Amino acid sequence: MASKFSSAFIAATMAVALSFVAVPSLVSAKSSQSARTSRIAGTYEGEVKRRLIGGEQRETRIYRITMNADLSTGKLFIYELNRALRSELGFVVKPAGKLTYRGDTVPINTVPGYLPDHVTLTFAADGKSVKWFHADGTTEGTGTLARQPD
Repeated sequence: MASKFSSAFIAATMAVALSFVAVPSLVSAKSSQSARTSRIAGTYEGEVKRRLIGGEQRETRIYRITMNADLSTGKLFIYELNRALRSELGFVVKPAGKLTYRGDTVPINTVPGYLPDHVTLTFAADGKSVKWFHADGTTEGTGTLARQPD
């Protein structure tokens, strides 16, 4: 009887000990996600060069994006070069790589006839910038946006 109890006790002790071994990897995964969130979430701004898909240049605009801490939603403000606000959009993205997110814009307050864009955001590993790309089937644009102070 004592040996059955001892075996059960040893098995239970080992199970508890093994469960503690798994905890650091969970903590590490959470820490990694938290570090990525703090590196990526924030506000970025810069010029985006635009062109028709056939190649004809369009006016350059200033894009200001805010990536939310959930890393799946954000806001985009599009300004003319004279800083006049042209459009306010939301965006919804999903991870498409370690530092790349893809998704679509959602109109909030914009010009008539606005076509939602497919967007790709590729963040620098240090979080200091994001490469922006968008295309709506007619026009596309690219630019590097610099992280802004909080």
